[in-house]
Amino acid sequence: MENMMYKLKSCFIILTGIMLLKAPSEIKAQDVALKFNAGTLGAGIELVADVSESVNIRLGGNIFGLTRSWDAYTTTDFEIATEINLKNITFLADWHPFKSSNLRVTGGLVWNQNEFAGIMTPVRSYTIGGDVYTPEDLGDVIATFDFPDFAPYAGIGFGSPFRSSSFGVNFDLGVFYQQSPSVTLHAEGLLQPTESQAPVMENNLSWANLYPVFTLSFFYEI
Repeated sequence: MENMMYKLKSCFIILTGIMLLKAPSEIKAQDVALKFNAGTLGAGIELVADVSESVNIRLGGNIFGLTRSWDAYTTTDFEIATEINLKNITFLADWHPFKSSNLRVTGGLVWNQNEFAGIMTPVRSYTIGGDVYTPEDLGDVIATFDFPDFAPYAGIGFGSPFRSSSFGVNFDLGVFYQQSPSVTLHAEGLLQPTESQAPVMENNLSWANLYPVFTLSFFYEI
């Protein structure tokens, strides 16, 4: 897996380099734009530089947090709380293959600090063999899901700060390869043995190695 990730990262770095290696006649004074983004990466800002007639480079950061709680079952045996913490930095290069179109192809890297967690809390007592076990006896179970730091990104987009008016809207659609999540379980009380189920959860989530990206942006050319 590490060898495959190294190859993927290398391919995307080479792709970005090829996109930036333009003939000197294409290089011009850089135009710069600021973008305000919202989407599946969170909310953030991005700086865009126009380095040639067909290539832009972008550096951005996004952040978002959300906590939600609900009863897991109609019998209210447990309460489930989920936490989403999105923190990521993107370095991307856009290639515009057609001079008459705002279509762009994007590649790059994401510094991925996204983290997801779930907390299961018992809310009722159980009687087994005449013994009563309270929620405090059972204890909480906390599951944390995190990912490797770097992930290659590929996508397409429409719109450019340098091909229309200096203020406008564009969007990106893509995916980055985050690998399958690493699962950490922490349990207390009588539920502590469930910590051993972390490898099982990782195996069940082996399919969750791609993160979909949709971003709506408002841009302003500086």
